[in-house]
Formats: sequence, structure tokens, C-alpha cells
Amino acid sequence: MLRAGVLLTILGFGSVGFHYWSDRQLAILIWAEDYQPALGSVIGVLGLALVVAHVVLSKRKQQPSAPQQAFPQQAPQQPFQAGQPPQQPFPQPGQAPQQFPQQQFPPNQQGRPGR
Repeated sequence: MLRAGVLLTILGFGSVGFHYWSDRQLAILIWAEDYQPALGSVIGVLGLALVVAHVVLSKRKQQPSAPQQAFPQQAPQQPFQAGQPPQQPFPQPGQAPQQFPQQQFPPNQQGRPGR
């Protein structure tokens, strides 16, 4: 898009310049001599619009899409219901998981069932 914009800008404003300051014409726009300088100006402005659009789109791609949150979000608290034990929320990223005590086995089994 940038190359097309630059090309159209050069062709458009170049043909306007040739129209006013010389008796030459660009070969690609010689068919439009009757419409100069208006057509050259329109082509040049269209080229500039493409260049500006390319710059704006490239800046949007460089910006981060979502800002980083400073604080992790808390899980919503479940209301207490009679007869049920309170539930622990899942650990949030960055928090260490809850450690459970290791199960003790008799010395002859060493954690291998069936022996």
C-alpha cells in the first residue's frame, strides 16, 4: 500500500508540475492532458491518502492490544450454604499451588501396590 501511494503521489503531482512549468507530459498520463491539472491533483491526493493510511495502520499494529493489569483478578466468592463446607477458589496464575502432606507407607511397600 505504501509503494502504491508513493507512486500515485509522484505521478499525480509530477503531472501537475509538468503541466505548469514545462511543455512535457508524463507518458502514462498523456491521454489526460485535457483534464490537467485537476486529474493530477486528484491522483496525487489519492496517493497521499494511501501513504497516510499505511502510516496509521502500522502505528496501530505496534501498539499493545490490551493493557496489562497491575493486580490479578479475584475469583467471585461463593455464598455460604448450610450443610456444605466452604469451597476454596482455584489458585490464580503466579500463586503457588496448595501443598498436601505426603502419604506415609510402611517400609516394606514403599508406595508400590501389590507387593
